Amino acid sequence: MHDGQRYPGMYWFPNASASTIFSPPAPRRVFCFVHRAPSTKFSAITKPCSIGFPHDGQGFSTIDGTRGPTDKEPFSRPPASERGKVFPAGGDSLAVPMERVVISLGGSILVPGDGDPSYLAKLAELLVELTTSHKVFAVTGGGRIARFYIETGRALGAKERRLDELGIEITRMNARLLAIPLGAHANQEPAKTYTEAARLARRHPIVLMGGTSPGWTTDRVAASLARVVKADRLVNATSVDGVYAEDPKENPFARRFDRLTYAKLIELTGEGHTRAGPRIVFDPVAARVAAKAGFPLLVVDGRDLTALRAAICGDAFHGTTVSG
Repeated sequence: MHDGQRYPGMYWFPNASASTIFSPPAPRRVFCFVHRAPSTKFSAITKPCSIGFPHDGQGFSTIDGTRGPTDKEPFSRPPASERGKVFPAGGDSLAVPMERVVISLGGSILVPGDGDPSYLAKLAELLVELTTSHKVFAVTGGGRIARFYIETGRALGAKERRLDELGIEITRMNARLLAIPLGAHANQEPAKTYTEAARLARRHPIVLMGGTSPGWTTDRVAASLARVVKADRLVNATSVDGVYAEDPKENPFARRFDRLTYAKLIELTGEGHTRAGPRIVFDPVAARVAAKAGFPLLVVDGRDLTALRAAICGDAFHGTTVSG
């Protein structure tokens, strides 16, 4: 029998690992099985077949477009308590749910002009390491570079909306900068909408996002993204090691809170902002979004990678936990 010789009802390929049998295909789609050994069962192949029908690389496409079982474990619906969570790839993936964490990375920690390349490389290494157990979403702020453009534009007479647009572009530049050491682990072009971020999460273990709309701080973007993707927690990586009763740069003896409520945080930070580039530890509007969604906010010094790791993992950390 010749390779690829057609007999009624089947195709025969002797060079396969055992025998590969293809039922006569319906238009564009077929069932594909490989019999690996007499003692083993038929199972879906895990690589696209050479004849080139639609295939998702993880199972096989059935005639109605649904995906069949993998050769490790048949698909089953997860229990209600675990629906909506992210699971790692693999036949036993339903046993180990991945937590979703959104990180608001302040521009003041990303590019303060103090050992930035070394820090960014170590931050990327940390984020990649954590993707074995977490789906990571990172929203980058603008920091001092954004404020430079905003203050310069304001001096030149630009309106606040235009100044916000300048700041948004810098936040996206910072996301692109962080994407360099992250490589294939993250999207190289930052997401511009929450829908796009959720879609990118299907392909990348780390999703990067910058600012979105004038009038919205990246803290608010991060809080809204956390609500949309149903995050387990929101981590605010900033230039201070928590929430203080006063500005610790002005009063070195200011009290730092280990825990506080969202209501207290809003009281400390004010009602909101009306100008581009506000200097606050966390946007009070974002705090209201987080409080309504019900997930905790963890405020941490983003340059302290030990504390940042603990906060992302939900472990005890040096910083402030906001909830309730």
